[in-house]
Formats: sequence, C-alpha cells, structure tokens
Amino acid sequence: MSSKLIALIVVCLGLAYASTSAQKLERSTTVNAPRFYADDPIWRDPDSRDIPPVQEMDLSKSYEFIVHTFGDPAKSDGPALNVNSTGEVPDSSWFTNRLGTRDLSIADVVKGPESRGGPAAGVWLVTGRPDQGITPKFTAHASIGNVEADFFEPWKWKTEYPNPAFVRMDAADAFWAASIVSRFTDDMIRAIVETGELSDPEAARTLGDIIIKRRDKVVAYWMTQTNPLDRFSVRSTPAQGTTLTFDNAALRLRLADQMATYHVTWTSLDNMTGWESPMGTTWNSASTSASVPYDAWGPKDPSGARYAVARIETSHPRFPNWRRPVVVTLRDRSGVKDVVGIERPTGVDK
Repeated sequence: MSSKLIALIVVCLGLAYASTSAQKLERSTTVNAPRFYADDPIWRDPDSRDIPPVQEMDLSKSYEFIVHTFGDPAKSDGPALNVNSTGEVPDSSWFTNRLGTRDLSIADVVKGPESRGGPAAGVWLVTGRPDQGITPKFTAHASIGNVEADFFEPWKWKTEYPNPAFVRMDAADAFWAASIVSRFTDDMIRAIVETGELSDPEAARTLGDIIIKRRDKVVAYWMTQTNPLDRFSVRSTPAQGTTLTFDNAALRLRLADQMATYHVTWTSLDNMTGWESPMGTTWNSASTSASVPYDAWGPKDPSGARYAVARIETSHPRFPNWRRPVVVTLRDRSGVKDVVGIERPTGVDK
C-alpha cells in the first residue's frame, strides 16, 4: 500500500473522529437546556421560512470513497431527530399527517393529499420495468405483474438500492409507520386499487388481496417489535384525581393474546435540570390506566408548568421485549394536564 493511501486513510479516520467528537461536544453543551418547552409538542414545522444562503462545501471524492466502501455511514446514530416530543412527525412542506392522526373516509383516502389536479391526464405509456432485485418476485397474475404476498417477509424486505431511511430504521420508527399502515382498512385498499382502472376485474381483486395480506404481515411483525403502548391521555376528576390512560395496540389489533400486565414506575421531573427523583411508587395491573401520585409532580419551571414521568413496562409471555418501558411525561399547567413527551424503546430483537 502506498504511503499516500495510508496518509489518506489516517486523515479520513481523523476527520471522522473529529466529527463524532464535535457531535458529542454539541450534545453535552445543551444538557442544561429545559427538556420541554412551552410549545411542545410541536405539530407544525415552519420549514417554509426563509433561511440565509447555504454555504457551498467542496466534497472529497477520496473521503467519500473510503467511508462508503469500508464504513457504514447510514448506520443509525440514535432516535429520529425530526420528530416532536411525543415521537410524532409534525406537518411540514414535505409531510402532512392524515390517516395517522385522524379518521378519514374512503373518499378522502382515494383522493389523497393532492389538491392541484394531479398528473397529466390521458394514457401514459409504460416504457420499461425492473428486471432485477434483492427480494424474490413471483408472478401472481398476468395482468398485475410480479407481485406476491405468500413469500413476503417484512423483516427481510429491502429496497433494490440501499435507502438510509430503511437502514437507519429502529423499532420505534417501524412502530410509527406500521401504526399508520394498520389504519388502512380492506375497503380502503380495494378502493385505492380501483383507481388503477385495471381492465381485468379478477386482476383487481387479486391485487387487492395481495396488498391486504402484505399489510397484515407488516403490521403483525413491526407493531410487536417494541412495547406497543399508545393512545396516551390524561383524565382528571375531583373524586379520582389524575389518571393516565393508555392502550395496547397489539392487543387492540388482535396481534397477541389478552395476557398482558403493566408495571408503572413514577418519577418527578425538574424540567430545567432534567433531574428525575424516584417516588418509590409502583403500580402493577392488567388495567390500562394508572393513578398519578400527588407527589409525582416536580417543581415548577419558569413557565409555571410541573412534570411527572411514568415508565410503563408490559409483561407478556410471548413478547419479552415489551419489558422495555415506554417513557411518558405528563405536564400540569395551572391544573390543565396533558401528555407532553413519549419515548418508545428503539431496539429490535433479532
């Protein structure tokens, strides 16, 4: 190996280490910032605002070659960053919450988000089709091409060209996506297929069956790879005090037997320092509601808000990975209580 190549590798490794160190330093310097802000959770990302001109950067072809050949640049460096404090993706110029956050009619689903007329009218000419791929393909019907569901395995499916979004996907990301997929009913899927105007009615029925079966496989696998609790809410009454309620998505969708029990541990949160004080109060039950201890609320921050944190483990004989807790943070603003934070376990059991 030439001395120039050795020097290049050393420089590249040094740059990679410096970049990583800078990221760690940046994170460490923000530790004193409040964990939650008054406008959390954000549901609209104002990414259409003007920004200063972007500075041009010269890229090193040698560095890119070495990193992408011998390294793993797409490897996840932690949870997704473009989400709000409850783990949801805010509305923005490139993404709009629809079926994932509210009920939609079949007509709304078929119409889609497009409001500008859609693609050009008329007949489109198909000029080619892929003849290679990573996943096996089997012809299910002559009129719909190579698509199948019997051999489809969600945990093995890969894009033909590596996509960092899939490479970096963790269990929490997959749960979020599968939750949206689960809301597409059979009737919605068949209505969407009808918009393709296939000339053969049998082909349309076959394609609908395939998509429905693939949906079921995606939901059954990815919604059970992490603690599947969702639909968190806070209820307060003078008689019963404050109660945290939630649901188990896997049980609701009949992906698992009704054999789950829940273990809740409470801590009080100082929002300005991030310090959590254990309350020593735990709760075990098969019920999906838990009373919030009065002393679980931390000190008020400058906005007057108090915070309490619940760590909820789920015990199920078939899914030991559900023992990893979902962390739910509650906020009390002058008696108005809501859920301000949700942290879902990100690990996937192989």
